Amino acid sequence: MAQSADVRALEALMHEFFGPHSDSARQAQIETHLRAFLDQSDSWQHALTFLDQSHEPHVLMYALNILQTWIHARWLALSGPEHVRIRQHLDRHLVAAVQTSADSGPTVPAFVRRKLMRLLVDIARSDWPHFYPEFAPRLHNWLATPDTRALGLEMLLIASEELATPRADLPTARQLELRKLLELHMDQFLSALVSILSTLLASTVSHADRLGTPPPSPSGHPRTDPVSSSGHVLPGLGLTGPSAEMAALALSALAHLYSWLPLAQHLPPELLQVLCQFTVLGLNSQADVSDLRLNALAMSVLNEILYKNCVPQSTEDALFHLFQSCFHLLERLLQTDQAGRVLNLDQMDETFLDKVIEFVRVFMGSHFHRFETNAHAHVVEFMSLVFKLTFVVSKVEMFVECLEIWETLIAYVSNALSTRNKEGHAVLLRYKEGLLGLVDEMLNKIQFQKSHEFLQPFREMDQSCAHQEVDEWRGYLSTCIEVIMKVSDLLSEEVLKRAYWLWREMAKSYFPLADHKTTMSAKSPQDQERLFLFLKDFSSVLTLMGRLSTLFIGEFFLERLHDGHEMMKELITLTTFNSRNRFYALDLPKKLKDGFVQVQVATIASLKAWCHWLAQLHAIASADSHHEVLCKDLTSAMVLTIGPVIRQRDSPALVHSAAHFLVTLTGTVRPPSIWKLKEFTDLYSSIGDLNLASDANRLVIRALANVLLLPWPGLPDQRWDERQKHLSKFLRSINAPFLRLNSMPNFMSNREEQIRAESVVLSSLEIIQDLVESVLSEKTQSKRLCYHCIKDFFDTSLAIFPVYLENTRVCKGLFSFFHKAFDVLKTQMGATTVENAIQTILSTFGKNQMKEVILNEGSSGMHVAESFLAILDFVVKEPNASFRKFVTDTLNLVINDIYPLVADKPTAEIKCSVFRLLYNILLYNMRLFFKPSVVKSLVLSGRDSNDSSFSPNGVILLRGSHNLLSEEITLCIYHMASVDFEAFFNRFVPYFLEQDPDLDLNQKQILHSGFKSDQDLPTFLSNANRFVTDFKYYKLCNLSLKADPVTFN
Repeated sequence: MAQSADVRALEALMHEFFGPHSDSARQAQIETHLRAFLDQSDSWQHALTFLDQSHEPHVLMYALNILQTWIHARWLALSGPEHVRIRQHLDRHLVAAVQTSADSGPTVPAFVRRKLMRLLVDIARSDWPHFYPEFAPRLHNWLATPDTRALGLEMLLIASEELATPRADLPTARQLELRKLLELHMDQFLSALVSILSTLLASTVSHADRLGTPPPSPSGHPRTDPVSSSGHVLPGLGLTGPSAEMAALALSALAHLYSWLPLAQHLPPELLQVLCQFTVLGLNSQADVSDLRLNALAMSVLNEILYKNCVPQSTEDALFHLFQSCFHLLERLLQTDQAGRVLNLDQMDETFLDKVIEFVRVFMGSHFHRFETNAHAHVVEFMSLVFKLTFVVSKVEMFVECLEIWETLIAYVSNALSTRNKEGHAVLLRYKEGLLGLVDEMLNKIQFQKSHEFLQPFREMDQSCAHQEVDEWRGYLSTCIEVIMKVSDLLSEEVLKRAYWLWREMAKSYFPLADHKTTMSAKSPQDQERLFLFLKDFSSVLTLMGRLSTLFIGEFFLERLHDGHEMMKELITLTTFNSRNRFYALDLPKKLKDGFVQVQVATIASLKAWCHWLAQLHAIASADSHHEVLCKDLTSAMVLTIGPVIRQRDSPALVHSAAHFLVTLTGTVRPPSIWKLKEFTDLYSSIGDLNLASDANRLVIRALANVLLLPWPGLPDQRWDERQKHLSKFLRSINAPFLRLNSMPNFMSNREEQIRAESVVLSSLEIIQDLVESVLSEKTQSKRLCYHCIKDFFDTSLAIFPVYLENTRVCKGLFSFFHKAFDVLKTQMGATTVENAIQTILSTFGKNQMKEVILNEGSSGMHVAESFLAILDFVVKEPNASFRKFVTDTLNLVINDIYPLVADKPTAEIKCSVFRLLYNILLYNMRLFFKPSVVKSLVLSGRDSNDSSFSPNGVILLRGSHNLLSEEITLCIYHMASVDFEAFFNRFVPYFLEQDPDLDLNQKQILHSGFKSDQDLPTFLSNANRFVTDFKYYKLCNLSLKADPVTFN
């Protein structure tokens, strides 16, 4: 009676908890009570009573959760008979749940039934086979019995998930043992699955679906249909109702099984035959193809099989069978009517189509090379079907996935050309027609006029004006262009011919627009839409022409010199045409204005890409006066046409594009003749009056500084002294307000002045940092000039640094500038200057400031911390002896002050910076850790292990709180251990284990002896992972139990 009362009280408590009138405070109180009850030593016995006496789903789940806790964490605390009692209880309730459902009695919720199954499998994780010998036979019996077949299939899937790929809460040896045990029974399980699926398939067949002649191959050669070649009947209509659910369970189980099963011993031909039949189940022109869930699941199984890269020779026949099945499947999918239209593909289940594309992609990536030379494979015909599939899919995402298939083929052909000589040319010839056809169709796929319906999603994104969607279009266009470029690496002349023809045709249609400027706004909405789409397409083609510039440089430069020159002239002409007509300044609808802006931006971007061709021309100009004249003419023409774009400021996008072009021209080509062009030199004096946007202003200043800062190629007289005078004057003129801060009276104490100066400080720091970055890869003279011109800026920045400690934006900017200056100009600054600057930074920005910015939950505080850590990273990597005195202080700061603050942070960014810094301390200062070293003094002095350099990393691994970083953390431990492996294995590991009070002596000895003293990196990492897994398992087993009784009365 008392037990019955407990059950009723628990049911009432659950009703109250999930009822509409329970507030959060009462729910928290109930949760505390339920947790306390779970923790008592006999809660599992009460849970069995709840299962027997209650039908309330919430009570049943609570009881099962209690048992789950005992099975996972306290199983070893129970006796053998108690194990049997729990297992038999669960087994009885599971069978009863299935029988109740079959007899149309009170239905047990599916989530309760699945929980029962999962708990039985969890018991098998610990007890099978010795203490749970009936687990596998009972599972097989369930699969063989019609009434329990669905139960068996679900159970098999769970067994595969929990036994073959278990969580990391089992000892490593047990994990391996479970997988081997399950594999021993796999032949029986696979046979049962084949039988189930074959029986279900047989029920779908009608007399009209008997074996027939497969469709002819595209070449007209007879070919056997692999689905029906074994004499099996072809599936007809699809499965529905319980049969479909049964098939779905079986296929889901197979998909997971083949995610880990080795193929050599477990790939029966009968299974492949059944799976291939399921892939074409119900695929005919009259069927409803909107729901092909079973087909998709069958494809998932085949994909898992294909994902195995290491395929034994004994299974190559099976793979060839799969290839033939895929061939047949594609033929069925791509059936056409009398008008040549593909049937039903638009209405077809997208998940299934995704799986088909995935199959082809994986096959091409992992197995195509096995069959490409097989005369029976008909790979050219196969690729013709893939070509057809690529350009009939209606979704952009599927099209992009299909392009990955073609990239694999292109890579294969390219590899054949580079390794097989004459045979490689034969391979190229075999696929030449298809690759050029691919280029032709892709040129259409980037044009809205040719593929309007297909690209409509991007058109809708345009209308929403969302930046993310615009980026998606750019990503799509870039993907298409890159595939075209990969084909051009193999067939450059043919691709250039096609692209150049398209460019010329579109340019012929564009230039006459100048004659219709006055009537353009009067066009009908339909005409305006057509014009807008034309402008988008023209922009895309211009982007392509810019990317094709790489085919005109390097080894092809002289061969295509004339064509490259013509292309440059045409782009300059187009840029000039746009600047002169300024369509984007006319009184037009916004979308047309935006379209014309896109054209000019794309033209300038294309011209920017061709600067690399001009740089190569400039490199040979000193030996040929004709080329020298050509360089000057092209440079002059480009500057004269780009300058007005900046001055007119018709659109921020245009100005930004033009500024980027100038940076590339002055940084890549570096033409000395630009110094004589008034259109360019006038910018030095007028830049302050143009009121450009911040980013564009920075870019123009960087371009102007490049001319003075970077070497002029081919000139013996670089005129460094004259350049220094001009650059210093220029920088001072545009940053005068910043330089005055250091001498401004009371600035250090005037809070209002500091706030007003914030934008000035940030702007100047960005400009000066850009200059430092521009000389990163330059020789000494440019770096010396750079430092001489920015020295006052560096001193001013260091002087105002204490003022802005609490301003995260300015502080981050200062740290970023200091780091860049140290990294690029340390030699020019001198060791003493750098050392004093770092001493000032470390003494000013101490642990208190670090604590404040880290505890600030905003991202700005984290960015400041990361920038500061980047400076520390620079310090510890410096080989100069004067910097070594900072290393110990840095290590103490990180271990004692920074790491405790970030250890429990949910975000990983700051932790990555901390671990990177620790890694570099070890990598660049290994002698610091030799005897007598920091590590030895910490370990042997008897201090708590959490104070050592090893322990923060070890604790993180054992907690499992940062699994994504586990490999990096283990690598860090390896580098620390490699300083003295003997001390690590014989002293640190035992000491580390001794400090843990939750492990008994025997467990500590097992863990220590199991951590083998291998010193090579791969084995060390494997042993460390095993140590961590076993350590966590023992801790789990040793959870203490509370004895205080709790009831629900």
